[in-house]
Formats: sequence, structure tokens, C-alpha cells
Amino acid sequence: SSSPRTEQPKPEPPRLELVRRLAARVPEGSIVALRARPGRDVVARVGGRTEFGSPQTLAVAYRRGEWIAVRSPALGNAEVGWARASQLRLLQRPSSLEVDLSKKELIVHDPGGRAQRMSVAIGAPDTPTPTGDFYVTDKLAGSDFGPYYGCCILALSGRQPNLSQTWSGGDRLAIH
Repeated sequence: SSSPRTEQPKPEPPRLELVRRLAARVPEGSIVALRARPGRDVVARVGGRTEFGSPQTLAVAYRRGEWIAVRSPALGNAEVGWARASQLRLLQRPSSLEVDLSKKELIVHDPGGRAQRMSVAIGAPDTPTPTGDFYVTDKLAGSDFGPYYGCCILALSGRQPNLSQTWSGGDRLAIH
């Protein structure tokens, strides 16, 4: 004789958690696969250095159990790639930048909750500044790239999809 089998409830999948103040550093000498979804196909690979030579740091967007979703220049402007948190070194991001395109204003939010505001130029009507969530990937000397950049460049993770035919400076977004 057989006894009736009771079904065990399925474990709840880890909850998706929005993350605002974390970054993920790729360890020097390693390559991390970014996936379309946790455990799925690889959509990009990132190494320990950016294309400009800085330590590769990715913005963390979400966390689900052992997986984190990160933003990277290797992905599209609105895309995230998933990596195992154990492959990366998690860091606090104490400051954040916000750009109000309508006011042409950059706002720097510091850890104490204070905000500094400054005027910025934005893209021309035929090459508008893309909107989205981007992060600083590199701090560069403007003089290394040309006098039109000023003293300093903050390279961003985003890319300009509307480049002018005459522009030869690459498609990375930057504050300069």
C-alpha cells in the first residue's frame, strides 16, 4: 500500500532589491562575465581596467541573492548585466551626481546630504544628451585629450547614440 504524498512548498526566490549606493570593483587581472539574467547567457565580459586604464568599477543597480545587476559601458545605456557578487569587490558610493538637462545644471550630492550646484553645457539639438542612469568610470586630465575639454574630464558609463558625422572623439559620455 502507498501513502499519499504531501507536496513540499517551493522555496521563495530571492527578492529583487534596488541598490543605490553600491559599486562593484572588478579585481585586477580578472575577467567577469555579465549575463542577461542570473545564470543565463553571457552578454559582455569586463576586465580589471577601463579602456582609459582606471580600475574597472561598475554601478550596482539591483541585488538578488548571490547575484548583482550592474551597469557597464560594455552594455547599452539602459541595460544591466548580472554577475555573481563573489566575483566582485563591493564598495560604498558616498557621493552622487545628478544632471538637470532642462536647467543645464549639475548637482553633486555628498554623504552629508548637502548639494553643490554648477552650470553645465549639454548636447546640441542634433546630438542631444542621452538621459538615463550613468556613473563615473574615469577621472582624466582634459589636456591629454585636447584644449576643448578644459582641465578635467569625468568619463561616464553611457554612450552617445547620436554622434555628429564630423565628431572623432569617441562615443562615451563625459562631463568636462
